[in-house]
Order: sequence, then structure tokens, then C-alpha cells
Amino acid sequence: MTMSVAGIAPTTDGSIVYLTPVAFDSRVGAEETTRWPDGPLLLSARAVDSAGNVASTAVEVNVDNTAPTKALLSPLDGAIVSGAIALVGKSDSTDLAHLEIFVDGVSQGVSPSSPLSLAYDTTLHADGPMTVTLVVADLAGNTSSSSAIVTVNNVTMVLTPASINLKQKSKENFVTARV
Repeated sequence: MTMSVAGIAPTTDGSIVYLTPVAFDSRVGAEETTRWPDGPLLLSARAVDSAGNVASTAVEVNVDNTAPTKALLSPLDGAIVSGAIALVGKSDSTDLAHLEIFVDGVSQGVSPSSPLSLAYDTTLHADGPMTVTLVVADLAGNTSSSSAIVTVNNVTMVLTPASINLKQKSKENFVTARV
């Protein structure tokens, strides 16, 4: 059996793929598409039996090695966040399979359409760095991702003085009032 992809043999010796005779009429093969440019690709196979009979077939497939577009819109890298925040990602890819948003590696939601917008309560996260990642997949199985590292800061300090010391501008006398 001889195979060719876009008229080129996938082997280095001239395209004879299977040297041993077969008792049945089907074979399975695979082609690494990353070596071909995006677009149509002609796959063909030719079989010759011991009597010299020849059969061949061809099929055209579409190669898609291009990763889908993506944009993590919120939060922005380096932001300081607290409370409830929006996690927003989008893709302009026409063959979109899904978008998924992760916080520190844990999925927060997935959508088959763009944009994806989720609410996230940062009070459930310890203060400090947090990584938000958008992963986009297309129908061909290509993926791309974008991440932002933000700082969660939910600790607030409220200082309430127990007493206030007041001093007149020109005198050294203090008046203390208890609150």
C-alpha cells in the first residue's frame, strides 16, 4: 500500500507504508498536521495486490493548527482586588468550542459562547497573590490561554481611638476626651 499526503510520501524511502501483505482490506494511519500549513490538504492512498491490480482513493481535509484568539478582560494583571469581582474573558474565533476561567487552577465556569462573565467572591480566597486564567478551545482542538496575577486584599483596618488628646495652639495644656 502506498500513501501520500499532498502528493508527498510520509516516509523517507518513497512512500511504501506497509510492506507485509494483509488478509483484510483496511489499514489505519495518522498524519502529523503541524508540518502542513492551514488550509485544504489532500490525503490519498493506493493499494496494489500481488496480481498487479491497483485501487486508490483520496480525501481532502482542512488543516487548522491556529490557536484561537483570546483576551482576559477582567481582572487586569497586577490589579489589587477585594470583595466581589468580575472575571471576564472573550474570544473572536469563529470556530469556538468553549471558554473556561480558572482561579488558581480551579475551574470557575465554562461557556460555549463568548464572552464569558462570572462573579467571584475574593473573600473566600486568602489575601495575597491569585492567578486568574482564561483557556479558549476551538473545534479543531487548538487551545490558547491568558493569565493575570492579581493581589487579593480583603483585610481592612478600622482605627477607633479610645481617647483623643487636644491641645490649644499656644498653650501646653492638654484636654483629654474619652470616646
